[in-house]
Amino acid sequence: MAMDLGFVAADVLRPAHAPRAQRLAASVRRDGPNLVGNRFSFAICAAAIGLRSLIRAQRPARRTQTALAVRRKDQAVAVSSVSSELTEEEKKALSQGLPVQRQHVFGREGTGLVVLDVDAPWFVVLDRLRSFQEYPQMIPVIRDADIQSRGCDAEGRHKVHADYRVSKFWLNISVIHTIDVAAKQVSFKLHPKCGKMVLKEAIGCWTVTQADDPAKSRVTLDVQLKASSLLPTWLVDYAANRALRRATSWLRPHVEHVWQEQMKRSPVHDVVPPERPLPYLLA
Repeated sequence: MAMDLGFVAADVLRPAHAPRAQRLAASVRRDGPNLVGNRFSFAICAAAIGLRSLIRAQRPARRTQTALAVRRKDQAVAVSSVSSELTEEEKKALSQGLPVQRQHVFGREGTGLVVLDVDAPWFVVLDRLRSFQEYPQMIPVIRDADIQSRGCDAEGRHKVHADYRVSKFWLNISVIHTIDVAAKQVSFKLHPKCGKMVLKEAIGCWTVTQADDPAKSRVTLDVQLKASSLLPTWLVDYAANRALRRATSWLRPHVEHVWQEQMKRSPVHDVVPPERPLPYLLA
């Protein structure tokens, strides 16, 4: 509309043809300067209306930029709240043997945090988390695992590239794992060549902390996900509500069972890591 009004203003100000100019001159002699003044005023009004319409057309863009800025701020607040310390209520839940779960979903992006206590030493938990080839036997949602490569980075951390088949639809997800024994962490992220039809971004980190009781550990999972724009937001909300629970519910029963079996085979009074604990296990 702004462009149409601009063309109207240009047509009014365009020089007239010769016969038209003669008629205009006669009109000027008859009606005086009022006619020219009226046409000039109309041109100014048309240009003003066109400018006003253009400004109005730009307002949604400015509002959109403002909305995006507010959204980014909300996302930053959400991330900081996920990474904050446990509340007294959450500590009470952990003392009762219950897991703590937080999640924030905004559109097709989300962050999550799960904390749970496990009746097993930290080195047993970390060994299970890094047993990627055995994930199909440990995690129900993973149907198949194929290790593509293993190695170490410059800082001595183990790197593992694995391809997984996930869910009953056997979705293919390619992941890079990083194992930091000193920090007691196993992190993961999507491989750069991984297809983005379902997930555009997935970053997470398992952290194992030794409890006061050497036979117990606290496990924390931090995740950040960004779904593909092909997925409707209602499906993202539904999946986010279940994803954290399904990603962590297997850990406690599996690790505790493994530890109990180890204790049956070689019962000891003191819980200590093996002489060659994780360098050997992670080789």
